[in-house]
Amino acid sequence: LKKYHSLMQDYPNIDVHISATVSLLNIYYADEIWDFLTREGFRCDFNILHQPHYINARIAPNEVKKSITKKLESFQPTHNQSDWVRQRSFITNFLNLDFDNAQKHWQEFWHFTTAYDELRKESYAETFPESYKILADYR
Repeated sequence: LKKYHSLMQDYPNIDVHISATVSLLNIYYADEIWDFLTREGFRCDFNILHQPHYINARIAPNEVKKSITKKLESFQPTHNQSDWVRQRSFITNFLNLDFDNAQKHWQEFWHFTTAYDELRKESYAETFPESYKILADYR
C-alpha cells in the first residue's frame, strides 16, 4: 500500500481504486476491508467470486447468510457512506440468492478448507475466528 500512497502523492492525477474479491472465505469481513481501504485513502469496490462453487458465498446455509447480512448492514462507515451502501447491497443481494446443490458444495467447502489448512500448515479457524465460528455452527 505504501507504493500506492507514493503514487498518489507524486501524481495527484492518479486515483488508486482497489477491487477486492469476495468469497465465502472473506465475505464476513467485507465491512472491515472497506473500512481499512477507505481510511487509507483508496477507493474500494468488490468483485464476487462465482467459481469454484465450493467457496462461492451463496452456498452458505441461510442462517449463516442472515448473520453475515446483519453484520454488513450494521456497519457505519466513516468514509464514502453512499458508496458503501451500494457495495453492501451488491454483496448481500448476491449472498442471499439461492444456489443449486448448495449442501453438496457446503460439504466441499469444509473438505477444501481442511485440506488447505493442512497443506499450508495454517488454520482458518485461528486466522479468522469470528467468521469460522459462524460457519462452523452449521458444519
